[in-house]
Amino acid sequence: RPSTRTKIIKKGVSIVKAIILVHTACYIRIFMISGSIKHVDLRATINFMNFYHKIKNHICTVRLHDTSGTNTIDETFCRALKDFINNMQWDPDIRVWVITSTTPNVFATGRHSFRQDDSILFSEMQREIEVLQISKTISEIPAPVIIAIDGEVSDHGLEMALAGDLRLVTDISTFSITANQTNFPWDNGIPMLISTVGRSLANDMLYTHRILSASEALAAGLATRITTRTEFLGQLEYITDHLKSLSPSSLKFIKEAVRTGASLPFTAAFNFEGDLSVLLQSTEDRAEGLRAFFQKRKAKFTGD
Repeated sequence: RPSTRTKIIKKGVSIVKAIILVHTACYIRIFMISGSIKHVDLRATINFMNFYHKIKNHICTVRLHDTSGTNTIDETFCRALKDFINNMQWDPDIRVWVITSTTPNVFATGRHSFRQDDSILFSEMQREIEVLQISKTISEIPAPVIIAIDGEVSDHGLEMALAGDLRLVTDISTFSITANQTNFPWDNGIPMLISTVGRSLANDMLYTHRILSASEALAAGLATRITTRTEFLGQLEYITDHLKSLSPSSLKFIKEAVRTGASLPFTAAFNFEGDLSVLLQSTEDRAEGLRAFFQKRKAKFTGD
């Protein structure tokens, strides 16, 4: 007879699948227009001026663009990107996200400046900052997020880059973050920087405005991989091709194990990892993986 733990885990699988189905229903929204109901494909209607997006071959690519050449994150950008991510993050056709830039030599730099007005209330300032906090939205995308950097990353741009799971950078890229009375991190930058590079280097960057080269970022763990500019797109394609060939379920579980497990005590993280492993064993993707192995063919994963 199945144990109580097994019954709970199987029930958990049903709940997870139900949640995914509910979220999947969000891709096609129903709008009331002149008394009639129309089905609107969001992927065909969403079009923002401060970033471009493309969904192809299980990859969602978001390209930052700014005619000023700085890619400074502002409220309009954050509202638009949050809406796009919230509408598309549960799309079962998307297995990998890529965030990159089309602006030459820049990923994202600087920080949005608030108007200098003594009459601004503290609560109003808090609301403005909440709009600008984009990192949490990016970090909660269930699929792996690759931050592809070819150029300068600074301040709020670095905070956004830290929200990704993998950071592929070219050898000309630089990394910095400023903390002073007019430019203080507000998007989880300091905690994530400390978690990524350690307290000593984080202090050096924050107190002295030290700028890290690509090789220094790689050594510190801020960059995942480093490549030349000529090989940049080839390396990005290599990584995305590998990830999209894997089971979507395993990718989601890896992300959840890393993201949640990092904030848990060791024993709790150990048990959480074990529970995720048991849940993964009950998926159709696992069965397909076994069939493909014994039949000596490439597996066709669906995420079920």
